[in-house]
Amino acid sequence: MKLKFLRTLPFAAPRRLLNPKPGPGAVIIRLLLSPVAPLTVHAQEPYRPQTPGALLAAETLKRQVLDRTFERFVEISGQEGNPIPNVWTIVTRDSRSPSGLSEYVVRGRRVEVRGETNTFYPKVPPIGFFALPKVAVDSEKAFRIADREAGLAKVGFDSLNFRLRAREFSDDALWTVQLLNSDDEIVGHVDLSAASGKVLRTIWYYRDSEAEIMRIVDSAWPGPPKLPLEPAIPPSSLPAPIPPNTPAPGTLPPAPLTPPEVLPPTLPPPVVDPADPSQPEPEPLPVPEPGTLPEPAPLPVPNPNPGLNPRPKPQPVPVPEPTAPVPR
Repeated sequence: MKLKFLRTLPFAAPRRLLNPKPGPGAVIIRLLLSPVAPLTVHAQEPYRPQTPGALLAAETLKRQVLDRTFERFVEISGQEGNPIPNVWTIVTRDSRSPSGLSEYVVRGRRVEVRGETNTFYPKVPPIGFFALPKVAVDSEKAFRIADREAGLAKVGFDSLNFRLRAREFSDDALWTVQLLNSDDEIVGHVDLSAASGKVLRTIWYYRDSEAEIMRIVDSAWPGPPKLPLEPAIPPSSLPAPIPPNTPAPGTLPPAPLTPPEVLPPTLPPPVVDPADPSQPEPEPLPVPEPGTLPEPAPLPVPNPNPGLNPRPKPQPVPVPEPTAPVPR
């Protein structure tokens, strides 16, 4: 019966379709339906960006544009990444271009725009040129490093701008990550090496919307960076400044100081020369008359026995007078 049914078909069905054997797909389905499957399905996987990074965009450019040789790059930039930008702008060295540079826009895995660029020469010459083999840190890792630094600095952000360029006076590559908040205000800069991922410089902007105060913390400033521990206090809520020389509350003010009394200077008496006849004779001292001086006080008589205490004289005991008897 099975053979007759096969003859009526317009094509000869393979025997494995009529009697399928369990293949590797069936084994995977059974594993997913088993009780152990939730442990495998819900396991946390590493973050994978949905859009290609900067290095993949450069490799896409090299594969699709075959009439150019891309050996040196000026910069690779992406705007409004959340966290990785969808569009990358690549500026490369191009000997066929009149300006010596060409600009390409890569979206996903295709090149959309290509042409000459006048952004750099002659007003802003490129800082330098770098090669892709010297770039070991992709945009995904640059995002992770910037996110870690922002967490240490207690700065929140909503989007990022990436720029990969050459380092000054060198052919090494450098990542500059710009962090923005929901109002498109810059809240931080992170510069890191594209070869090792080492953070070279950080700049943070702390804003207070109520007081309209912004504090800047730059790691390039001399001395250790001092991050704010508390938000800035608006000036309207600060107490009035205390005038100088104001006593503390609950204390009496000190008494005013009076200037010291100025005494007239005293001059020493003039020196009299007794041999000088022009000087008047000194007045004689008054001599008291006899009998006017007070008599001197008698001197105390010394004790003949200084080591012995004299015995006091006995005092007579008073004898009471006799009284009449009291009648009974």
